[in-house]
Amino acid sequence: MELVGNLIAVAPDKGELWSIAPDKKVTVLVTNFDGKVFNGPNDLWIRPDGGIYFTDPDFDSYHDRNTRVDGQDVYFVTPDRKTVTRVTTDLKKPNGIIGTPDGKLLYVADYGASRTYAYDIQPNGGLTNKRVFCKLGSDGMTIDSNGNVYLTPDWCGCIR
Repeated sequence: MELVGNLIAVAPDKGELWSIAPDKKVTVLVTNFDGKVFNGPNDLWIRPDGGIYFTDPDFDSYHDRNTRVDGQDVYFVTPDRKTVTRVTTDLKKPNGIIGTPDGKLLYVADYGASRTYAYDIQPNGGLTNKRVFCKLGSDGMTIDSNGNVYLTPDWCGCIR
């Protein structure tokens, strides 16, 4: 599926990932994991080969507890969009996410633990070598061309 030129977005109230074409046509890329709806996909990062990582925290989910996935985790969607894999199981409330331009490192902000972690990215989408990047959680993040990571911590207590 060619996505170049499209906006790739989370649709938390639907529990989905979308591709929105310039003509505004919406294509649903991901709808569930093992038959269960996501809590509310929050942030995503597209790696250089087109694979997508996204966070799925539960901020008073839009969906019935009985129909949702267990846990608040990070997922990986393969570049062909055929497989979704849960790549973390030990985070409290993952939120912001960004990877390096070379596709080798992934940063995940765990809002619930007030930490941001760095992981090594494996070719199959798996994550290894989890380590604390900094002792701040974040609602979102970005990275510049020099590899500097910018967080949006909740200094004012506005995020709930």
